[in-house]
Amino acid sequence: MFWLEPTGQIWVMIETEPGVGLWQVYEDLFKEGDIEFDPTMATPEGLLQPVRGFGLIWRSNEEVREGLGWGTDIEVGFVTNYEYEPGGSVVDGVFQPGPGYHYLQNQYGQWFRFNEINGTWQSVQRTAPTPTPSNGTADS
Repeated sequence: MFWLEPTGQIWVMIETEPGVGLWQVYEDLFKEGDIEFDPTMATPEGLLQPVRGFGLIWRSNEEVREGLGWGTDIEVGFVTNYEYEPGGSVVDGVFQPGPGYHYLQNQYGQWFRFNEINGTWQSVQRTAPTPTPSNGTADS
């Protein structure tokens, strides 16, 4: 799961086979003061109940809960690399926008591509973009 603060979305990745799966986007409805987890749920030893916004989606959506299972690691906040490749085509000399691809990197450096056309994701090899200095020149 990824939380995208700028959009207020949580992206859920349900793996259907190694390195690929289904991608679902949910609005983050968690508000400060809401319960962070359900203390009545019996968590299996060595596993974790997702918390906060992740937990709210996980607890209230059986498909997500069954698709992901119990948590295996704690929730970690970090700033990810993100890229978007717009889709579309040129028809009679006019660009027609269409679905594209989102790329996100997890805290371990692994990249994932999210396909807007069919709601899938896959693990991909990718290099993080090189930042461009704000004055438009490169250091020598």
